[in-house]
Amino acid sequence: MEPTITGIVLVLLFIVVMFRVPNGALYMVTFFVPFASTAIINITAFTFSATPYHIFGSVLVGLTLLQWTSRPIDGNQLDSRSPFFWMIGFLAMLIASTFELATSHGVTKYVVFQSVILVLGFLFAWAVANNLTTTTIVRRMITIYLWGGVFAASWGLFQWVCLNTGLPYPAEIFNNSISDSGALFDQTLKQTTYVVYRLSSVSMEPSHIARYLLSVLLIAIVMIGEGIGRVPFGRLYLYLVSGVIALTTSSTGLMGLVLVYSFAMVVYTRVFLRDVIIMGMTGLVLLLFSPKLATIAASVTLDKEDTGSFDLRADSMIFGYKAFTQAPFFGHGWGWFKGGSTLSQIQDLLFKLLSSVGLVGFTLFLIFCGSGIMGAWMALRRVDARLADDSLSEEDRSTGRFLRGVTFAFMGCFVLSLFLDAIASFIYYAAFFWFIFGSMVGVSRTASAWALEEETAAVPLPSPLRPAEAH
Repeated sequence: MEPTITGIVLVLLFIVVMFRVPNGALYMVTFFVPFASTAIINITAFTFSATPYHIFGSVLVGLTLLQWTSRPIDGNQLDSRSPFFWMIGFLAMLIASTFELATSHGVTKYVVFQSVILVLGFLFAWAVANNLTTTTIVRRMITIYLWGGVFAASWGLFQWVCLNTGLPYPAEIFNNSISDSGALFDQTLKQTTYVVYRLSSVSMEPSHIARYLLSVLLIAIVMIGEGIGRVPFGRLYLYLVSGVIALTTSSTGLMGLVLVYSFAMVVYTRVFLRDVIIMGMTGLVLLLFSPKLATIAASVTLDKEDTGSFDLRADSMIFGYKAFTQAPFFGHGWGWFKGGSTLSQIQDLLFKLLSSVGLVGFTLFLIFCGSGIMGAWMALRRVDARLADDSLSEEDRSTGRFLRGVTFAFMGCFVLSLFLDAIASFIYYAAFFWFIFGSMVGVSRTASAWALEEETAAVPLPSPLRPAEAH
């Protein structure tokens, strides 16, 4: 194992924050959600880098487990309406299927490794949800998440300037992973007359950073549209994040932009009409006066079917379907794919789940996701019911509107993420999918507790140098 200089600095910072700030572990991992190509430790034997998500997220899971095991088990922890009840069922099935695979056909280190990554994702979502217990914590988490978006977008813009002006790009700072995907900061779209550098910022590849930025963009739109909190730099935040998503030239990111702003126009028409017109006119002018930009836009949208990426994804879906028909009930095991070749790896959410864990695992996963979404929907209804009470104080009304807006935002983020996972690739190894789900569940629980006038102060993560946060 080889620790990196950046990793050493971040670990020291994490330790200081964790011990000096109540819930500091949660806040640190919130900021570092997109840093998927930043290595804390390089593990050369596996060609793998442990990132802030792996290290900080594991610590958060461990601390949350300590808290959870210190309390007696009650009905709330065994509630079938909770998504994490179904998470236990899915993980139990995953462990059983892996054991059966090991005894019958044997398992490779790749299968074990990918299964561990999947389990970490589920537990990370659970830990995030269990630490979002008061409005104060939710406010701070949202603020940190949005500022993380500012940093990731700004670093992406800096990367774009370096790659297009010839300035040396300090890849060793945040793009220091030893894996091949961690070096994609210099990925290009090459044509006969030009070269377009694609952005990955602090993440592993353009589509990853684009999908993370879509989540902070949607949250910012809801917060501005609902008037429920301060977004860094106000509307300029929208322009910065949207511009960097466009610069990634990720077809998934561009599709997400269309969906997010379509949502904004439907729900908050009067608030964002001017911004959408300005962005649309700017894009149109650039396309009209720059044939190069028009060609680039076509290559990542209309001409996508002519690329190797499209063919690989189409082939993976066909292979996934055939693999599913061979083991329809329990699948072939997580991390399994034909012949050990990465070219045959199944990417999209539907066939990835069906071929790996079969109908049983796919059903459990759907219930897991659906119960989280339903919990958020019910929280919105409960908050609306309490906000209808004319006797509420202005402070309580402001709190209720904030919780309602944030619950709505995270529910929208998760639905968008599921949709993009279904048509592109299931990024279960990235932090933001699980963070968004955990935040949706945690915020909706806090909102429901407020609506029922049951919200209580959180039990902070171990922080001996400071008192607990008060609500």
